[in-house]
Amino acid sequence: MLHFGTHGALEFMPGKQIGLSGECWPDRLIDELPNFYIYSVNNPSEGSIAKRRSYAELISYLTPPIENAGLYKELAGLKDLVMAYRQSTNEPERAKLYQSIELCPCCARASPATFRTLFRKLSGPTSEQSVRAS
Repeated sequence: MLHFGTHGALEFMPGKQIGLSGECWPDRLIDELPNFYIYSVNNPSEGSIAKRRSYAELISYLTPPIENAGLYKELAGLKDLVMAYRQSTNEPERAKLYQSIELCPCCARASPATFRTLFRKLSGPTSEQSVRAS
């Protein structure tokens, strides 16, 4: 039998916690069947229960690391433009950045009203005067 993941029902069936007998459900259910458990190495306590109550042979693995995927293509460029807009205090420069953002392929697909609403949310509270002026 192959188990994947953590805590199957077998090891939590009624019966003794250690030294199982023929009266214990895990022993009755598994009998002589080989039991291989593919178990994450970061959960040793439940792995020991599986070994003790269902005669499991553990095959451990490390959980793969999780990374931020980040942005790509047009969205990365849009993020840079919005960040530059947020950090700029020079109004002529902000106006140019706003036009660049508006012409970005990601934003060109949106209606003007949708664009203004999204831009306000992305660029923060300081952008309202510039958005109204456009």
